[in-house]
Amino acid sequence: MKKLIFSILILFATSALAADPFIKTAAGNSVQIKTAAGAGVSVKTVQYFPVIAVLGQSNASLMLWPIVAESVWSSGDSAYTSPANSYEYNGINQTLNRIAEGKVSQGTVENPANFQSFCQTFGALIDKPFGVVDTSVPGSGLQDGVGMYCWYPEDVDGLYDTAISDINAALAAFAAAGHPNPYLAGIIYPQGEADAEAGGNIAGYKAAFSLLASGLRSTYASNLPIFMVRTGRLTSSDPTGYQNIRQAQDEICAADPLTHMAYTDSVNFPSYGWMVPESPDVHYATLGIDDIGVTIAPIVYQYMLPP
Repeated sequence: MKKLIFSILILFATSALAADPFIKTAAGNSVQIKTAAGAGVSVKTVQYFPVIAVLGQSNASLMLWPIVAESVWSSGDSAYTSPANSYEYNGINQTLNRIAEGKVSQGTVENPANFQSFCQTFGALIDKPFGVVDTSVPGSGLQDGVGMYCWYPEDVDGLYDTAISDINAALAAFAAAGHPNPYLAGIIYPQGEADAEAGGNIAGYKAAFSLLASGLRSTYASNLPIFMVRTGRLTSSDPTGYQNIRQAQDEICAADPLTHMAYTDSVNFPSYGWMVPESPDVHYATLGIDDIGVTIAPIVYQYMLPP
């Protein structure tokens, strides 16, 4: 009887491998691919290099190249240090930089990245090399015609196509630099001020975000996660437009299991004193950006797209 049961188990295992020859088991950045090989099973470990993209407007831009924040504004220095395993693709210069070296800048200015808090926290969790690419543009809106530029995918002169181009260029650059199998693992999305200033059309914002998310997922992966950083408020007031955009963002995350509300405390930055003194109504100071980074890193790690 025992011999019969053992034979059935062997037959089942062999049939399962024949029906589904690729069985992947994720382990950090490695994937073990088990394939049927005659009577046995061969195991191959494949390394992967996850890349996180940042889309948004000026507060998103400050996360990765705070040139204005540190050279013009008294925003302050970050208390965090990016790990040696974090790399950034600079779309402006088409260059790769190790974030820990502080070369995440425009032109020849080389200031340390304010988003060090994210890189330090995420890097400790993943314990593997990873990349970041910034596609954000100051003053950009989501809806068609909103802001100086917009992310609306159907806008022929918009930022969507540029972001896709930058992400693809980053993946190619990481691969050329020897990072194995780079892939887009998630999108961090801090954006909404321009749409709030335009009146905060809830239905319009939700519809435009749906197009943006659908486009990104059809391009990269149907289950690509997006990590929302909820829009804050002005230091002087909390206009209806800002309230509407926060409502739209909450409703987007509630309806889409792949879009995660990763940070909600921006609305309290004025009371914390976490706004840039020289631009108090709009821009986050380093303490605020540090808090965003250290808060969203575990969420990105938990829900990032596996290899």
